[in-house]
Amino acid sequence: MNFIPDKTKKIQQENFLTYRELRDWMSNNGFKLNGYVLEEPWRDCFVERWEKNDLVAFSLDLTYLPDFTKIPLLLLQKPYQVDIAQI
Repeated sequence: MNFIPDKTKKIQQENFLTYRELRDWMSNNGFKLNGYVLEEPWRDCFVERWEKNDLVAFSLDLTYLPDFTKIPLLLLQKPYQVDIAQI
């Protein structure tokens, strides 16, 4: 099993204003934190891996991305992003 699923398996994206909102949402939706992604290029971006049944989610603060200045301002209003994919 690949640690990072194929991009075509992504089914949902959520964005949050604060890290606390992100963690509360993940917990309330049954996801369990499984640690940090240590694969490149995500290692330096503090990406967290969450799991629930046959789903995997990755959460990160968009401002940690190397080129975050190229991200649309609308997304930066809620910089804590979660991408959910099927395993």
